[in-house]
Amino acid sequence: KRDFIRIFQEKRDELVKNAPESEKLKFLYSSFSTVSKRLVESIHMDLREYLELVDTVLMKLFINLDQETKLRGLLFDEDQSSCNLEEGEEYLVLQMKTKTKSYAFISEKRGQISQALDTWRSLHKDRSGACEETIRILKGCVDKKVVIEYSRWILSSFPE
Repeated sequence: KRDFIRIFQEKRDELVKNAPESEKLKFLYSSFSTVSKRLVESIHMDLREYLELVDTVLMKLFINLDQETKLRGLLFDEDQSSCNLEEGEEYLVLQMKTKTKSYAFISEKRGQISQALDTWRSLHKDRSGACEETIRILKGCVDKKVVIEYSRWILSSFPE
């Protein structure tokens, strides 16, 4: 799995650097592929679609290997992160990993701030960083009710 991560990261970097956005990518089918039995002709895919596919595979690999730091980097630090977040959330639910940092990151990236904050609140006893992540999210939050609710939790749980 770690080799797949390296390969996908290298391919993603190559695509982002070298391919123009309007370029169509052509994928030929193989007679050995079970998918190809349903295909009549080659598949053409936009670069954005291909990047979404690569980023989504990377996201799932990071989730599977509990590489939360790399997942956070993919979601928030990449210039053109194009993960299918809905698919990532579904994958976490299927893996029964809804109380993890990964779930909080994906919820935040999808704009589900309260869900992300609830996850961080549930993690604060088991994992470090929950307080810091909650404060980081609250700094960018415009919903005053959410800010007040979670600020109270932070102040009561971490009075120092």
